[in-house]
Order: sequence, then structure tokens, then C-alpha cells
Amino acid sequence: MGNKVLKKLKKFKKIALICGASLLGIALLIFVYNLLYSQKIFPKTYVGNINLGGKTEKEAEEVLSSQIQGVKDSKIQIMVGGKTFETSPADLNVAYNANSSAELAWGVGRQGTFRKIFVEQIKSVFTSNRKLIVFSFSNQNLSDLVTKMQNEVNVSEKDASIKIVDMNPEITEEKQGKDLSFAKATNGIINTLGNFKKELSLNVDIIDPKITKDNANDALVKTKIILASTGLTLKSDKDSYNLKAQDYSEWLMFVGILGSKSSIDDTVGNLKVTQGKTTDTWMLDVQVNPAKVGDYVNGIASGINQAPQDAKFKVEDGKVTAFQVSQTGYDLDKEKAIGQISTAILSGAKEITLPVKVSNPEISSDSAGSLGLTELIGEGDTSWRGSPPNRIHNLTLGSEKISGTIVKPGEEFSTVKTIGEIDASTGFLPELVIKNSTQVVPDFGGGLCQVSTTLFRAVLNSGLKITDRTPHSFRVSYYEPPVGMDATIYDPAPDFKFVNDYKTPILIWAIPGSNTLSFQIYGTKDGRKIDISTPWVGNYVSPGDPIYTESASMGPGEIRQVERATPGCSASFTYKVTAADGSSLENETFTSKYVPLSNSYLYGPGTEIPPPSG
Repeated sequence: MGNKVLKKLKKFKKIALICGASLLGIALLIFVYNLLYSQKIFPKTYVGNINLGGKTEKEAEEVLSSQIQGVKDSKIQIMVGGKTFETSPADLNVAYNANSSAELAWGVGRQGTFRKIFVEQIKSVFTSNRKLIVFSFSNQNLSDLVTKMQNEVNVSEKDASIKIVDMNPEITEEKQGKDLSFAKATNGIINTLGNFKKELSLNVDIIDPKITKDNANDALVKTKIILASTGLTLKSDKDSYNLKAQDYSEWLMFVGILGSKSSIDDTVGNLKVTQGKTTDTWMLDVQVNPAKVGDYVNGIASGINQAPQDAKFKVEDGKVTAFQVSQTGYDLDKEKAIGQISTAILSGAKEITLPVKVSNPEISSDSAGSLGLTELIGEGDTSWRGSPPNRIHNLTLGSEKISGTIVKPGEEFSTVKTIGEIDASTGFLPELVIKNSTQVVPDFGGGLCQVSTTLFRAVLNSGLKITDRTPHSFRVSYYEPPVGMDATIYDPAPDFKFVNDYKTPILIWAIPGSNTLSFQIYGTKDGRKIDISTPWVGNYVSPGDPIYTESASMGPGEIRQVERATPGCSASFTYKVTAADGSSLENETFTSKYVPLSNSYLYGPGTEIPPPSG
């Protein structure tokens, strides 16, 4: 046993001595090798495809400088895709650096990690170390060159597809594409420049199309069946439309789908598509272009769509009757229609019902009785005697815009909102209005306060709930007597508003007379009692000096009185409404405070006005 151990130890020592001697020998060789090339570049070191091995750094720089001078204006030919392109270092703004390149060569086998140094020294003995010469260039110029090459060489691949000529579909064959890789071309040119070469051959990648002619046959059969259809009828409650195959042949589009091959059964003359097993094969599929169907749907929508319209009523011989027939509303769901039409075309359907939403009017032509518009429940009137023509025009127009309005139970009525825009575009004329409490100036819609005042009185006499009322800033003769029962409006405020607190709708009806304006309110009486006190009037205030306002519409020297002096005062009245069961519906005191109104005049520019009295 002891002898075996001794033998193993002797064998191990022998191996260790051999390995140590070998390593020592290798180290000695490396030392000698480095000593030999301590002032020279290691052998087989190439920069720019020039062997600089055995040269000093300075000698290497001189060699490279000479080479640079020779290639600076040389041409480089690039062959790609059967075409030849020419460039040069000058075209690409190339600047070679002989000094840095010599330093690079000197550093081979001397700089970097121990492993890198060792590998490079071994390669200098058995193979070679190759480096590009150090240089700079214009990235933009190089990019422009490669892009130009791509534009002339690249060809997009083309899938097999279907074209329709005179309603006959036929397959267009696939074509291969060509693609020059930008990165490969760029790197190839850089390597050519860095190695002082004058020629470069670049490979073009061949791009196979996804869809071949063989994989378009199913789509061809399907297309033929679609185009052989007798057409498609689109029905709706309002109208019907007939589509022929020729109409939608241009809507068909052909796209590639992956992993789903369709099988077609035409044994009964109807197109039937069933899904097969999923594969990695690209197939041509027939689809319908939603944008083109959308254009068609938009066209028919204009003929189908209409807003629901309530009936409008008039009062004739004390009875409410319809004078504008109600209208049913129709609204085509365009998105659903596009989907339904597309599916019908592809499936061979003969008829579909368009998705049209029908909206009935809330108030139909024959609903006056059912709405409860059966009797007069209240009315109010005022006089416009002595009004100028523009004022009469405005108050008549304003009352007509309100006349026929139906106010539903619980709904709040707004005078300003119902009349709408007040300007020349809506037919109103300039007439005197009250501004800034005491100033009377021409403005569109002057006289509309007679509309709101008359309506205010009709609402009071109907026992309705008043939610917004503002008196005039001073008394207006058209509305008296009584004093204190007026309501002013001006867009957007103040406004006159009330709520229909009856259980049935009410109808507002205007009657412009020869010198009067009346509003009547129709509905169904519910037994409520109305108590309106006689207005109290007091606290009179005398008017001040006359007020003169210049008007550009008047001539020089012209003066016209527009308001007569009226004392200011306060006025109030109570408004009580009691329900049939005795409960209180309204118990309100309406108070008005009027400032005194002086004599008011308009005068033309340059007119001398009388001095104040006293």
C-alpha cells in the first residue's frame, strides 16, 4: 500500500515539473517575442487592408499617409441588384487620420485586458489582426446615398389579389419584392472606405409575397357568387332601397388573413362559409370596405332621418284644434347599418331591415282632448293704443312666437327663451327700450315688454305659479291702469317665468287685436280659486328735469319727445291661489317701486337743446 502512494507522488511531481517547464518556456518565448518587437508593430497587423507588421509607429503613419493621398479622390463602385452606383471619399466628406490609425496599429497586442493582449499576440503569429483605418464621414451624405440606392433597387412584394372587370372577377398573380437592407448597405460602405477598397457588392433580399395565386382561389369563387346575386333590398318603416350587385361590386376589398382557411358550399345556390383548421397559411379573403358602405349609408340617412315633431294647436271659435300635423321621428343607426349591409352582401342575403329607431311625438295631432286642452282657464290683455309702427310690429311678432306653446305639467316656461334671438335676423325692428333704469334708447325688440306684461296678467288670472317677475324701473302708460301689474324682459335677463302646476298641459294662445294684445290660457280647470287684490299705490315722487339723448338717426335741429313725465311711486298687490281642497297654492305679494320719469327727448347731432329750467 505504501509503495503505491510513493509511486503516485513521484508521477505527480514529474507531471508538475513538465508543466512548469512548459509554462516557463512559453513565458520565455513571449518575453523574447515582445523584446524583439518592443519598438515595432507586431507582425500581420493590418490597418485599412495594409500590413503594418514590423514597422515602427512613425513608419506606419508615413505608409498610411501615402495611401490616403492616393485614395482621397478615387471612385468607389457599388454593385447592387443589377445596378451600379458610384461614390467617393470626397462625396461622403471622408477625413482619414493617419496618426490615430498608426497609434491603433501600435496598440494591437499591447493595450487592453490581459486576455485581449494575449489573443492579439497569438493571432499576430498564426493568423492576423485586422483593423479599419480611423476616419470620419458625413452621416447625412451616407444616409442619402443608401436611400437613393434603396429607391432605385427596392421593389415592394405584391400579393395575389382579385380585380373585377365588367363584373367578372379574375386573379392577379403575386410578385416577389426586393429589399436592400439599410444597415447592411451602410456597414458595407463603411468597411469599403475603411479598407481602401474600390468596389463593393451588396446582396438584395428577396421578399416573397404572403398570398399566392393558389391561396386566392377560394376568394375568387366567393366573389363570383357575390357578384351573381340578384341584389339586396334594404327596408325601413319610412322607405326601401334596392342595391344591385353592380352597386356594391366596388365596395369589395381583398385582404390577407392568417391561420383560417374558408371552405365554400354552393350546392344550393347560397354562399355558406365554414371555418376550417387553423394553419400558418396566408389566404385571400373577401371583405366589404366599411368606408364605402358608410358613404352610401350617409346618403340614405339623409332621406330617412327626421326629428319627431309635436303637433301645434290653434284656438278657433273657443276650441283648441291642430293646425300643424305631428311627425314621427326616424333615426338610422349608421354603425349597425354598415355592419348589417356588409354581412348581407357577403352571405348572399336578399333582404334586410335597416336598424331605424322610431320616435313618436309627445303631442300627436289628435291629442288636444286627451291632453286636457278643453277650456279657457284664464286670460289677460293690455292696450297698445298710440304705439309707433315698429313697436306694434315687435310685440305682434313676439306674441306670435309664444302663441301655440304647450307647457307640460311641472314644466317652467321662459318668455325670453321662447321668443328666442332678438335681432334683425329674426325679424325684429329697432324701437325704444328702457336701459340703465331711466334711459330710453332705440334697440331691437322694443315693445316686447308688452308681451311679457300681458302674459303676466293671463298667468295671474289662471292661478299659475310665478317663479320670476321683474317690474319696470318706471311706469309705462301702455300698461295702466292698473299700476304695478307689469313685467319687464330683456335678453338674457330679466325674464318672466312661471311653472304649470296643473296636472294637465296648458296651451298659450295670443290674440293681437287692432289696438290690444290678449293672451288666453287653455287647459282643464281643477277647481282652484284665485284672489288678486286691487293694487295699492303710494309714495309718489315728482319727476326731475327733462332728459335729452342724442340720436344719430335724427337730423340736425330735430327734437322728438319719446316719454312724458310720470311721477315715481310704489305699488303692491297680493296674489292668492287656493286649491279645491282648501290648501294654499300661492300666497305672494308683488311689490313694484317706480322711479320718477322726466320728459324724455331724442335730438339730432348738432341740435341746440333747451337749458334746464330754474
